[in-house]
Amino acid sequence: MIYFEKIKHMAGLMVLLLGTMYPCRGQQALKKLEPSDYERWGRLKLRELSADGRWVSYSMAYSTGADTLFIKETAGDRTFAYPQGRQGTFAGTTHYACSVAGTLQLLDLTTGKQETMGMVESLSLLPQSSQLLFTSPFKNGWFRITLLEPETMKKSILDSITNYQYSRASRKLAAVASTGSQFSVVVLDVSTGKRDTVYRGKDLINGSLVFRQDGGALAFAERDTEDDRVTSVDIKSRKRYVIPVHYPAANEARLTTVPQKPAYSADGKSLAFYVQPKGSGISVDNTAPEVWNALDRELYPARIASREAGRHPVLAIWDIGSNHLQILTDSINPNLMLTPDYRYALMWNPLEREPDPTDSRAYSYTLWDRKNGAKKPLLKNPDTFSVYMETSPYGRFVTYFDGRDWIAFEFSSGVHHNLTHGLPVTFGTEKDGRLTNIPFSSAGWDKKGRFIIYDTYDIWALQPGKQATRLTGGREQGMRYRIAVPTEEYPSRSNYNGAAAPLIDLEKPVLLEVSKAGSGYAVLYPKGRVKPICSGTDFYSQGILSEKGDVMVCMRQNYDRPPHLLRCNTDGVQRLLYQSNTQYSTYGVQRAERLSYATASGRALSGMLYYPLGFDSTAHYPVMVHIYEDQSWQTNRYVNPSLYNPAGFCITNYTGAGYFVFLPDIEYDGGNPGEDALACVEAGILKIKENKNIDPHRIGLIGHSFGGYQANYIMGHSKSFAASVSGAPINDLVSFYHYVVPGVFRPNFSNLENGQFRMEAPYFKQPLAYTEASPLYGAAGVSAPLLSWGGKDDPQIDPSQLTAFYLAMRRMGKDHVMLAYPGEGHIITSREHQADLTLKIMEWFDHHLKGLPRPDWAKAE
Repeated sequence: MIYFEKIKHMAGLMVLLLGTMYPCRGQQALKKLEPSDYERWGRLKLRELSADGRWVSYSMAYSTGADTLFIKETAGDRTFAYPQGRQGTFAGTTHYACSVAGTLQLLDLTTGKQETMGMVESLSLLPQSSQLLFTSPFKNGWFRITLLEPETMKKSILDSITNYQYSRASRKLAAVASTGSQFSVVVLDVSTGKRDTVYRGKDLINGSLVFRQDGGALAFAERDTEDDRVTSVDIKSRKRYVIPVHYPAANEARLTTVPQKPAYSADGKSLAFYVQPKGSGISVDNTAPEVWNALDRELYPARIASREAGRHPVLAIWDIGSNHLQILTDSINPNLMLTPDYRYALMWNPLEREPDPTDSRAYSYTLWDRKNGAKKPLLKNPDTFSVYMETSPYGRFVTYFDGRDWIAFEFSSGVHHNLTHGLPVTFGTEKDGRLTNIPFSSAGWDKKGRFIIYDTYDIWALQPGKQATRLTGGREQGMRYRIAVPTEEYPSRSNYNGAAAPLIDLEKPVLLEVSKAGSGYAVLYPKGRVKPICSGTDFYSQGILSEKGDVMVCMRQNYDRPPHLLRCNTDGVQRLLYQSNTQYSTYGVQRAERLSYATASGRALSGMLYYPLGFDSTAHYPVMVHIYEDQSWQTNRYVNPSLYNPAGFCITNYTGAGYFVFLPDIEYDGGNPGEDALACVEAGILKIKENKNIDPHRIGLIGHSFGGYQANYIMGHSKSFAASVSGAPINDLVSFYHYVVPGVFRPNFSNLENGQFRMEAPYFKQPLAYTEASPLYGAAGVSAPLLSWGGKDDPQIDPSQLTAFYLAMRRMGKDHVMLAYPGEGHIITSREHQADLTLKIMEWFDHHLKGLPRPDWAKAE
């Protein structure tokens, strides 16, 4: 059902909303937030802005499943609501379509007319078009494709379809139609409606259909009883090129779309596809002893997994004109990335430097010029940070970061151009307590052939042989600028085993994210002008810019106000479009403050202190201290109360239940992450004890994963806490260091030496440091009740880490309860278990910090 709200009704709602947003104390008694109330909160998501900026779509999702899709005027008050609406999209600037209960709903934005167009399974808008493409069920498990032009209601229908591809370059749709024993490839011209059958065959390999980049040709693979063959068809001339799939070192080979489907080169002269050699994996005798050699390149489990999986697919390139098939990868260099024209291949062996305890992934790349067959090393220094290497969109360069500067290697000349040498800023950031200098990311390349990168504050455009251009002036303002790209629209950087830089269009308005004390947005216009749209101490997100760059819609929130949608003009005018969760204020508006303090050694720190909802300045409250690393990113975000938390903790659950919540930042010197956490947290505790409303005897501590490690370490060395909870904690750094991570088949050496733990040296050089930093060896110092939890199938942290601490506490007769969730991993994913953990943690703290009865599940039997 669809609701159409009149202007006067919306105006009345806005008046009511503004009146309830910040209620005056004394108007009515505040409600107490109970777990049964949590389901009243929904999650707001901004979905789409029409090209002209006149309409916006957004949704509200609830834990009860009562989800609703909305379409609203950005400058007016007309609003349409579709309960259970899915897959919505604007069709041009005049229509909107979505799926509701399996039917296609079409809305005329001009007249408000709504129509049901039939069954729908999937729905999309053809790029650079106002035509809708939707699929619906057809007989024998196939589906029907319908193309609909909403303004004229003109339809084009294709039946018995198994898969399809669309070319925005030629505006043609290719579909595979099945007749049971055969298939045909049909090409539909979207502009004219003309359709042609360009091929008929027996058994098309699903997922192999692909357009040439200009849309003038199609390729696909067909499986016959004896072999596979690949066909490329010129759509206009109907000329066909066919080649059988083969692999010289195997008796038989098959084309496979895993790990990647076939793809034309940018010039359309070649086609790359993967070939799977015949033969299953080598069987392993599980009754024989395993042989683990410390000098093996791969750990034994990785080597065996590789054998059992069989031969890996190899990449082949078919040069269509010459009908030549060339195998590129082999056991010596199994990994590669290609330039868009497929002329150059960068090849490497990920096992070359193994066993590599640092996990540096600094590879020795081989450059292969396929035109003349020449192969040579790309880098003289294999220790260069080549993990950040990616090809440019037009294939002229490959870029990499050498620890200080960005370098562009030019394929044609063989020259390594230093793009950032001599610039008065740095393009990498030194991580606290770690050894590796990490570069700020690159955004890609623009159409002028400039490499777009970031420093701490600004966006730069760099071109070999030319002066660098700074596109923003953030350094002088202390303002950070980044190009804003919606997650669902983020360009793919995939280039086989490597990466390819995306192409950024700076010839049209580009939305920028800005941040300083808060956040906001600005627009970068084609001539280089940067104009702010909105900024402040609130948190702005999900921004979408209209095509002309004159209207933006975004979501704004803060700790004291749930997410709401704003329309922002480039002239600075803002308009509230929608406020989510208006009931929040009836439970009390969240109050919080940022605290500044210092450790005993003088390190400056900060933390966020949240007050209880309905705070009474004459009362005394318990406080929950949640730890991880830097939690400042949460400062300006609103948190919905919820039972469904992957780590069992939610700020608003506790402030609604009469707790202060404190989030201290933790910084590191390196060498002992437990001591760093202890020093930072103890400094924060001293600071919050200055608040006369906090009961210093009722302080709880909670953390998960690395935060769980920190919590257990702190509890063994501090008397500041009355109770604690640790989730999926690491308790013994010695065994965690000597642990093979399942599935990844790598040890934790680099994670502890130069990763999150920042131990700085391998265990065999400083064994005492690892034991001193382990919570297990300080368990005797734990004096307060501890609840710990973890998933029994955690692939990241062996559950024995959880059990070891439990056994230590048991042997010493301490107050400790362990929860082990079956079927769960590093976080809790099932809703039933999430609710169970969330409630149990709160009951644990309610007992120890509020004096409520000990819950039955926590009593000894």
